[in-house]
Amino acid sequence: MFFLDLEFALSEKITFLRGLQARCCWAAAPAGADADLGEALDLAVAQGHQDFFCRRSVDDIPPLLADVPELAAAWRNGWTCPGRSLVA
Repeated sequence: MFFLDLEFALSEKITFLRGLQARCCWAAAPAGADADLGEALDLAVAQGHQDFFCRRSVDDIPPLLADVPELAAAWRNGWTCPGRSLVA
């Protein structure tokens, strides 16, 4: 069985973890729970902001977000509008 040392992974900035919080939040949201889905979308936007400032390409969508169209769109929104605040 494979175990990931999260402390090491975070310190080494392993890229496959990008988008993990948003994907977990999305998966854990009960059907029809718009508030929980909104939190997942906000996390994806925040990841897009971070990736923009880390100089990642707009085509470098985190794999954990890429296969969920809503999360991928939220990530792109964060990447293309990095100056926009998440708070209304």
